[in-house]
Amino acid sequence: MAQVLDVEELLQLIMHSAVDILQTEGGSLLLTDPDTNDLEFRVATGPAGQFLVGTRLPRGTGVVGAVA
Repeated sequence: MAQVLDVEELLQLIMHSAVDILQTEGGSLLLTDPDTNDLEFRVATGPAGQFLVGTRLPRGTGVVGAVA
C-alpha cells in the first residue's frame, strides 16, 4: 500500500473505502474543531456531499452531535 502523507487525501481514502465496503450511496466524516468543539464535515460523498463539506454542527446537535 502506498504511503499517504496528505491528511485530506487520507480522509478521502478512508471515506471512499468505507462507502465501498458498506455498499452505501454516500457517507460523511466529521472531525471536532479543538477551538470551538464544533463538529465539522471534513469529507462527504453521495448526492449531498458537496453541500456538506465545511458545514459545522454544535456538539449535541442531531444524531451525530448526540453521540460525539
